[in-house]
Amino acid sequence: MSLNDIRLSPTLVASLYPHSLVQPQTLPAPATVAGPAATGAVPAAPAWISLGDNSKKVLVAVDYTGARHLPDDELEFLIKILTACQLSLADVAIINKNNYRDISSKEILQHFQPGKAILLGITPEEFDLPVSFPAYQLQQVGVTRFFHAPPLSTDKSYREMLWACLKQLFGI
Repeated sequence: MSLNDIRLSPTLVASLYPHSLVQPQTLPAPATVAGPAATGAVPAAPAWISLGDNSKKVLVAVDYTGARHLPDDELEFLIKILTACQLSLADVAIINKNNYRDISSKEILQHFQPGKAILLGITPEEFDLPVSFPAYQLQQVGVTRFFHAPPLSTDKSYREMLWACLKQLFGI
């Protein structure tokens, strides 16, 4: 194998370039009030961990235990899907909801401010949305268009249904 033929997994690339691919964003902690009215320390803001730069305000939420974002094979498949939608990792923010068990979906949406959100393996109820809707159906909630689907799979019928929904979401 020559140096020109080395293949690196997306997770390895993300770990090699953490400042350009993985962008943990932290918000400054709110100031505490000094004086007699102060009741103690203010809870710290969460450390936001996402894969991608979110330049086109597209949130992809997954739920994987034991993975920072998602497993390598699912990440490779997701990158292929994004490429087919004329998107890259720079255009989206991929979050693992498992990393944010104590954070409400409202806080997640306020932080990432998505115009479009894709929930993979997460139902609207699990994401605490105020409405319930079937898988593969677009749903407007506030300023964000949502859809949800089962976890990523290479099954042909899954890919067809996912692609049909993505075409609608992105106007392809």
